[in-house]
Amino acid sequence: MFYHQINKGLSGLPLEELTLRTTVDNTDAIITHAQITDAYLLGLAVHKKGKLATLDQRIPSQAVRDGRQALELILP
Repeated sequence: MFYHQINKGLSGLPLEELTLRTTVDNTDAIITHAQITDAYLLGLAVHKKGKLATLDQRIPSQAVRDGRQALELILP
């Protein structure tokens, strides 16, 4: 039971099993520490066959395989 609880997030849903290593292909494209989270979220969107909608034009889509297709920029 303890192992079962560890593998659940605060919401009770299973935690994602993606890591930064499995989502990012091109680490050279990540310049700042803030882009690490951006790249992970974009990789998660690719993995879930979804899109990451954002106003941030600095997200390194080239860091993630198929990242350009999964990034939806919202222009102001």
